[in-house]
Amino acid sequence: MIDKNYVSIKDALQEYHNHFVKKYGFNPLHPSNTRDMLKNRKIFMECVNFFKERLPEGYQKNFEQYAVNAGLLLENQMTASGLTQYETFTLPILANVYPRIVVPLVATEIAMDTPEIQKSFLKVYFTKSGGTEKLEGPIYDQEISGGPYLDDDVAIGETDLLALFASPLTSDIAHIEKGTFYIRKVNGVALPKAIQVKTDGNFGFAVADATVAGGDFITGNVDYEAGILRAHSTTGNVTELNVVCRATLERNTISPKIEMVLEKFDIVAKLRQIEASFTVPYQQDILALYKIDSASKLVAASTEQVALDIDIEYFKNVRDVVSVLPSDHRDTFSFTPPAGSSLTNVEYHRDILPKLGVMAGRIKKATKVNSAEVVLVCNDTVSSIFDSLANFKVVRKEEGGRIGFEQGTINDGRYTTIQSPIFDDDEIIMVLKGNDDESVISYAANYVPGMSVSLPNGLVPTLTFMRRSTTQIVRETGFGRISISNL
Repeated sequence: MIDKNYVSIKDALQEYHNHFVKKYGFNPLHPSNTRDMLKNRKIFMECVNFFKERLPEGYQKNFEQYAVNAGLLLENQMTASGLTQYETFTLPILANVYPRIVVPLVATEIAMDTPEIQKSFLKVYFTKSGGTEKLEGPIYDQEISGGPYLDDDVAIGETDLLALFASPLTSDIAHIEKGTFYIRKVNGVALPKAIQVKTDGNFGFAVADATVAGGDFITGNVDYEAGILRAHSTTGNVTELNVVCRATLERNTISPKIEMVLEKFDIVAKLRQIEASFTVPYQQDILALYKIDSASKLVAASTEQVALDIDIEYFKNVRDVVSVLPSDHRDTFSFTPPAGSSLTNVEYHRDILPKLGVMAGRIKKATKVNSAEVVLVCNDTVSSIFDSLANFKVVRKEEGGRIGFEQGTINDGRYTTIQSPIFDDDEIIMVLKGNDDESVISYAANYVPGMSVSLPNGLVPTLTFMRRSTTQIVRETGFGRISISNL
């Protein structure tokens, strides 16, 4: 089912007006009434909740903070006579433009209570036993909590095993851990089955002629405490053993280490605004002659463009990041089947799924954020590839003006899709969206997503739409791009 949430600015103003006239008997869009509402916390919050309840569920959480921020700005700029007519449009405009921006759907959204905030989060780093390299956790491709391993070739005879570790050890620091000692090869040839040395340290095994010409019988002992291997060859045919073992940690001298680092970065809301100049006679004439409310049109056009600019800036930064990432963050897909293929377009387009799965896996591995949501963004033309998939469905549609977007899902929600005209005909951008500060890939930070300000400018009044927000990429490896060819 498609949820159509967009309401035109004109309709929003009318609904807002009718509700408060009916309930309280006053026009909330009159400058003096708006001034009084800003001073009355209870009435102001009722205005906020009026619009909050009409927003899509995902946008309700932060809207209240944005509305309070906008209210404070209006209070600070009130003149002795109150507000101008168009400043009273602030809450309806805020509720109208905020849900039409794509960025909050792909980035972790935070509501700023001041124009400048600082985000802090802890990163965990591990250092393996005997190592120096700091590895950002969690570590999923190697073991961290055990002692260091030795995997080396040693000559028949007596060998100080502890001295062979990558970071050489001595018996006063560590021992060889019982149950971890194996002999896997002789003279570089793998044994049919690795020989595990018993806990008493003694071993003996036959080497077949098929493994080493002439065969052999090897005996010996491992002194776990001293870290010494003593091996003997009966025939002399075996001269070298490949051994694997691990050092103990019981003395707590070479234990793996963990370190927590507090990372901080500043987030500063950037100001965006568009100013329109008009004259009152012109506005009156347009309304009388053509039944067009020019002020509402100016507001609609301004809000629409600023919303577009936010999305354009964010995805330009994403493209710049992807362009310098390793090649496994990029892939290609032909819109049409290769020459000689017997597949129809619909059948062929299903081949996009393995590519999406591989890229998503690589990005999650690079970011170590396996729980993040995978979002695919593209334009309507490219999204026709998704139309070929049996399990693709549109779940929400934002309309209004000349822009808007559709939100859908693939594979029962494994991927979220967003189709918007801001994207090129030759791309599908993959974005990981973290759920909290621990898994954040990028932030969409808003102080005031949108408000209208009307200021006198000599004899020519001006109507300005402004927005204070910013975006910030935290983990650059959380993105990928599939280039679409032959479209």
